[in-house]
Amino acid sequence: MKILILSSAFPPNVFGGGEVSTYNMAKLLARRGHDVSVVTSLEKTDSPAWGEKMPEGYKLYRLKIPRSHTCYSRTDNVPVWKKPFWHLQDYFDPRNIRSIRKLLDEIAPDHVDIHNIVGLGFNILPEIGKRGISVTYFLHDLNPACFRGPMFKNGENCTRQCPPCSIVGFLRQGFLKKIPKLGFVSPSKANLDRLLPFAPVIEKSPNIVIRNVSDDLPPLPKRTQSKKVRLIYVGRIDPIKGVDFLLEILKDLSPTYDFHLTILGSGPQEASLKQQYESQPWVTFKGFVDRSEVATSIAQSDLLCMTSLWAETYGLVTAQALEIGTPVIGSNIGGTVELVRHNKTGLLLEPGDKKSWTAAFQKIFTEPKMLEEWRSNTEKYKNEFDADTIGIAYEKFVEGLRH
Repeated sequence: MKILILSSAFPPNVFGGGEVSTYNMAKLLARRGHDVSVVTSLEKTDSPAWGEKMPEGYKLYRLKIPRSHTCYSRTDNVPVWKKPFWHLQDYFDPRNIRSIRKLLDEIAPDHVDIHNIVGLGFNILPEIGKRGISVTYFLHDLNPACFRGPMFKNGENCTRQCPPCSIVGFLRQGFLKKIPKLGFVSPSKANLDRLLPFAPVIEKSPNIVIRNVSDDLPPLPKRTQSKKVRLIYVGRIDPIKGVDFLLEILKDLSPTYDFHLTILGSGPQEASLKQQYESQPWVTFKGFVDRSEVATSIAQSDLLCMTSLWAETYGLVTAQALEIGTPVIGSNIGGTVELVRHNKTGLLLEPGDKKSWTAAFQKIFTEPKMLEEWRSNTEKYKNEFDADTIGIAYEKFVEGLRH
């Protein structure tokens, strides 16, 4: 099957787990014998590519978008007045349509996977639809209903749409309705259920829960023993991730217990948290690191900490940790609940509840043998993350859309 993947951001340009899982899916589909083409936006640091065969087996197209700034650089110091015009181009710029016509004519796909088209244009969807091509829309976040994607504002998960999100949701879903053979793939049931009340186009279309594809694991070193409890956080250092909450709890416990926290990742809170905590001997900030180093670091840790305040769509790092065999302590909302088995492969706690998180860490530090029990239990569930099982489920769903 000739599959066209649309993702405006694609490695090495990564915002988060969505881009990583898109890359992993492209590799998986190529490995399973499909003719895969990936279309992404051309960034300032990228070399142009038009159908270039990549070592992973897919062909890469980098599309130069006619805008004041690129997709990946839109989070940089762009003047506020330019941002609305940039986003309006997603809905009204006819050049988006001309670009996709050229690609569709050249690639002639049997099927299209849409992972992220912010920056490529939602107004390209009718052009795909009128050609009778089947489409799967991957719900890496809540973007059919939310302008920015997470439905999280002022420290809380939104219970309704604000006016801007209602307008954007109406526009985006209006374009999606122009595709006759449309289906939606969500990495978690929690994410799908959260979207349904705000996105009737999803409810009226075929939809399914299929896990994200995890990274291929590199050869991992044998796990060493340590008297310290080795904690690790991996991800964006952002207020919605609760890293400051985690550090505050551990700071209070550091005079009493022997542990060490490694933080892998970068983000808007990185500088301020490093300034506040970097001198503490119980924490190390390593910044953004290669994904193979992430896997190695997780394998050498005793517990992954995922203190998210928002409802994670899935949790690619959480899934990877459990696949490696490292237990997880996480928030009991969103996709995390579907990955971590409470008191079996880790703990699930109320997000932002300092009392319960503090008590949980105290128990873990006092009785570290429970970590070994959780680690042993992860072995029973590793097959849930098998890439080929995910690939088979995807292929079956797509065949249903096409016919």
